[in-house]
This record gives sequence, C-alpha cells and structure tokens, in this order.
Amino acid sequence: MLAQQRQQVILERVRGSGGVRVADLVREFGVSDMTIRRDLEALAERGLVEKVHGGATAAGPGSTEEPGFTAKSARQQPEKEAIARHAAGLVRPGTAIALSAGTTTWTLAHFVTDVPELTVITNSIRIAEVFHRAPRADRTVVLTGGVRT
Repeated sequence: MLAQQRQQVILERVRGSGGVRVADLVREFGVSDMTIRRDLEALAERGLVEKVHGGATAAGPGSTEEPGFTAKSARQQPEKEAIARHAAGLVRPGTAIALSAGTTTWTLAHFVTDVPELTVITNSIRIAEVFHRAPRADRTVVLTGGVRT
C-alpha cells in the first residue's frame, strides 16, 4: 500500500472514531511505528489530524471543539476498562455512588450493575439507561437534573 493510500485510511479511521493509536496502526498495516508516525506527521502538517502521545485525534476548528460521546467512548478503551474494573472493585453492596456524565464513568456503570442494594446518583441519562437495561429490585437510581425552563 502506498503512503498516500495508507494516510487516507488512517484519516478515515480518525474521522470515524475520533482517534487512532500508533500501535494499532502498526499491527493493522504491518509497517514500522516510524512509518505510521511519518504518516501522522504528514496528516498533521495538512491540519487533518492532531498528533497526541501514542497516536492522533481528529483536528477540530479550535480548542473549544468537544468530540461527541461516541467518538470519546471509542478512545482509550483498554485504559477506561482498567480504571472501571479497579473502581468497581471498590464498590460494596449497600453503598451509594455518584457517577458524573462521561465515557469512563459510563464504562464503570457496566461493571457495577450486579452490585446488590446499590444506590446510584447520576446526572447522565446514558448511565441511568445502563442500569435500566439491567434491572434489580434492590437498586435505586437517582437521575439528577436542574430546573426545567
């Protein structure tokens, strides 16, 4: 595969998932990490991606650009799962936890659906839905909000 073709595929992946990792691209394309780093550098020089430690993310119009939930949830999945697994080990039956909106806390929600007598306070509809899809009679989910205007 030519460099230009590889870079096009990389760009499509970044746009589709919000980011890519060098290690994943090395395995996928069967090339060296320096080849991938050069590809990312070429894309970054054209303003198409932003290089980050270990990979690249979608280039936005400015620092106020916030990727959507789907794009963010696809990023750093192994790390999010490791954090969630560890945090879930700290949750004891009969306790209350607060989960703010976010992709890592959403991942954590999946790891604590089987904890007995759990009370969950969250401001995230997505997190509340995780518990709704795994109902337990002994669980309470409090979905916070604000004043409706």
